[in-house]
Amino acid sequence: MENNELENHLNNDKIISNSIWKSFKDAYEYDNVVSVTWLQKKLLILRNRIIKGEEVKIENENFVLNKETFEVIIKKYFPELPTDIINNS
Repeated sequence: MENNELENHLNNDKIISNSIWKSFKDAYEYDNVVSVTWLQKKLLILRNRIIKGEEVKIENENFVLNKETFEVIIKKYFPELPTDIINNS
């Protein structure tokens, strides 16, 4: 999936596909500057939607990202990311 297409999904879809969520986890586990920066930018898109009061479901997962869950879920799956990803959520 092209980066622009991915960002369109992240900005607009109510359900994020399992393949996108897996790509987030893969980027985090790959653990280099480029992949982690890419992940941070994508999570910020979701965070900005959540700040506005939207909820985003992750396909095939037992949770919804919203104002109450975002910080907990991001810390669980991506514990070493900088806190600016979750601030203001």
